[in-house]
Amino acid sequence: MLRELLLTAVGLLAVVPVASSQTVKVSDSSSILDAPAAGDVDGTANVTFGIADCLNLFAEDPDISVSWTFTTKPATGNDYQVKLQHGSESCSFTEIDAATDVCLREDATAFSTSGTPTGTYTWSELVNDAALTREACYEGGLSSPWTIALVYESSSSLLGTSTYSKSQAILTLDASRPTPPTELRTVGGETAVEVKWTASSSAVSYEIWADTAPIASRVTRPEEAPSGLKVKSVEGGDTTSGSISGLRTGVTYYIVVLALDEVGNLSAVSEEVTGATAPTTDFFEAYKAAGGAEEGGQCSASTPAAGWMTMASLGVAMWLIRRRRRVLLGGGLVVLMAAGAADAHAAQRSSPADSTLDLRFGSWKPAIDKEASLGTPKPFAQIFDGDDLFYFEGVYGREFLRGVGSLGLNLSVGYGGVAGKSLDLSGASSGDTTTFRMVPLRLGAFYRFDWLQERFGVPVVLAGEAGLTTIQWWTASEGGISDFATEAGVRSVGSGETHGWHAGATAYLLLDTFAPGMAMNFDADSGVNNSYLFVNYMRTEADDFGSKTSWSLSDTTTLFGIGFEM
Repeated sequence: MLRELLLTAVGLLAVVPVASSQTVKVSDSSSILDAPAAGDVDGTANVTFGIADCLNLFAEDPDISVSWTFTTKPATGNDYQVKLQHGSESCSFTEIDAATDVCLREDATAFSTSGTPTGTYTWSELVNDAALTREACYEGGLSSPWTIALVYESSSSLLGTSTYSKSQAILTLDASRPTPPTELRTVGGETAVEVKWTASSSAVSYEIWADTAPIASRVTRPEEAPSGLKVKSVEGGDTTSGSISGLRTGVTYYIVVLALDEVGNLSAVSEEVTGATAPTTDFFEAYKAAGGAEEGGQCSASTPAAGWMTMASLGVAMWLIRRRRRVLLGGGLVVLMAAGAADAHAAQRSSPADSTLDLRFGSWKPAIDKEASLGTPKPFAQIFDGDDLFYFEGVYGREFLRGVGSLGLNLSVGYGGVAGKSLDLSGASSGDTTTFRMVPLRLGAFYRFDWLQERFGVPVVLAGEAGLTTIQWWTASEGGISDFATEAGVRSVGSGETHGWHAGATAYLLLDTFAPGMAMNFDADSGVNNSYLFVNYMRTEADDFGSKTSWSLSDTTTLFGIGFEM
């Protein structure tokens, strides 16, 4: 909804009568209307503004501005004038000084001979000159549209005549309101209430209003809503639900929903419904209440830092090994590699390559519900309705030894998350959202068997990897990071770090085979030797190596993606 009316007309004029174009824009709106080029210099565009914009003309500093540029530098002495014609007035747009008693205008100005002039003009006395009232804004008080124009006078000293041209915008007030949404329903949470409704056919967005006192009886006009309301904006005209948060627990709220149309006009308030907040059980609380063993972050202040320190340590390790790879790996592993094959491989490469980058996408379902101590229903399935985490990761690999294939180290960082609804006191889904998020960090060794690709052009590469995994995880709800306290007062925080191992295999399909010319250009431009599509099969065991006080984030995943060798 616009807080201030700012209508900008941009005229592109020339020093002779030629076609021009124009853009009219409502500030803070995505609606930009471009007028087509006219057959003469008279370019025209239209813009519509709403009730709130009209009311804002009565603000302390109302603002309508006009800006313009010229495609060609005008000759010395040529003048311009900005005019505003109200609906009931008649301004002359074919003369500079005509109708000065009824047209709000800028004085004529001579252009300088240097540069191509541009300008901006702002009316600060628009309301008085327009004879517009606040009441008229509600009633569509413009009897007819306003015209805002830049009039340009091109003088000919030889002929003693002047030619006038203009660019203009037609401003229309739309005071009609969209229809309000209907059939409101609410679902209460701990500090939020979810509201559902049937969409309005003329809406582009909605506002949810909530208060501890009835609302509808106190609203005469939506633009003059009572103070102290909780307000939540919801984008999308087809949207049929939204949550309003930041509420007090154990309180009944009165709720209405209003539709907004494309010019920012509010509908009348909808039917009024109530929604009550009450304590809820989020995912971590449901897990602990079901007998879960994971202790979480009793020392949570140090847990997040530990994960990032681990990640940084892995990166440093990769750098150090790269710097000292001949010393560290040059001994016994050389016996396993064929020097002649390494020379042949190097000769075939169009640019040096010793790194890989894989981008993997798929899903991950942690084995939390398989914990033996858990009762029924299982918390992960109950809260997240059986959904898997959407998961992706980036894997950077450094090759340290090459021969019949290559050996190296992988460093990867991933992210996965899933959202569900907390449970109310009856065990049903509430209006609160609860989430589980995790960031796996991996360091491992890999072997790539690409000898057939390098030697015979077979477009398939196989790879295996294994190593250590540490997973940063956290669970949250409307109130932030989850926590749980036993009857004895032992408190667990829903964040932590779980360690384990991983092992997997990847099958790559070489894309360069299908577009060799493009591959050569890609290599020349970016240093990427080979590009692949792949499928990755990975087993991750993450339960703190069988700890009895840890849950299991283990899973067998199948990930797909694109890979690069550089």
